[in-house]
Amino acid sequence: MHKYREEAVSALHKLRGDKYDIEPELLEMEANIMTQSKEKFKLSYLRKPSVYKPLVILVILMAFKQLCGMGALTYYALEIFDSTNFSKLHPAMIIGGVNVVGTIFSAMIIDKAGRRILLITSGSILTLSSGALGVYYYLHDNHDMDLTWLSLVGIIGFFIGFSTGWGGIPWILLGELFPLKVRSAASALSVFVNWVSAFILTKEYSTLEGFAHKYGAMWCFSGISLLGVIFIAVVLPETKGKSLEEIEEYFEQSNKPLARLDNKVTNEQTPTSIQTT
Repeated sequence: MHKYREEAVSALHKLRGDKYDIEPELLEMEANIMTQSKEKFKLSYLRKPSVYKPLVILVILMAFKQLCGMGALTYYALEIFDSTNFSKLHPAMIIGGVNVVGTIFSAMIIDKAGRRILLITSGSILTLSSGALGVYYYLHDNHDMDLTWLSLVGIIGFFIGFSTGWGGIPWILLGELFPLKVRSAASALSVFVNWVSAFILTKEYSTLEGFAHKYGAMWCFSGISLLGVIFIAVVLPETKGKSLEEIEEYFEQSNKPLARLDNKVTNEQTPTSIQTT
């Protein structure tokens, strides 16, 4: 955008390797900037399927990301560890370590496994972990059974599940689902929904716990996580290896099934000018 082409060439060579032909990729980026950088956001863009479809998907995904219970389990972690007899194990260190390991693992495999499968796997782990915590609290409160191992598995499993998918991948999708001309506005709305959902959950967790008990709250989080898995499986396309043009074209073609992105070879969809060059 600022005409630093030589710096861009150097950066792409460092990223791709000296033997990689970066010219087609560079030309494609320049073409995107020329066609879209001069356009300012207009409300009329929201009528386009390539804008409102990914916006609705990401806003709902951001809500699921928080309403699955991550904020509550983080902010009330010490209380939860106290109630499960694990307060002496330094919960902050356990949670931090698990998040680091899960995030590194996700970063290592995301470009091989894909965003969609990681999100589905992550949500499935969240569903099972929250459900396990609910079972623990139910047996502890109603049958005086102290299965402390189950509570530890549930808590650690929850943070592993969150850090490997739902914690980071929605932020990646912010840069992959939206055309450049609407990315700033769409990202702002998505982030707003994310933190409003976090605020609501954190504020109302105690109310939920008082109404449904701890086991009911955990089962509620489990149900929300399950709904999130179904939502991702049905409507979220895989964006791995896809250009902005391919994703935009996919959402514009409303007759296609919403859960699948056309798997044409990228080179076949390369702009004619780039192929000629």
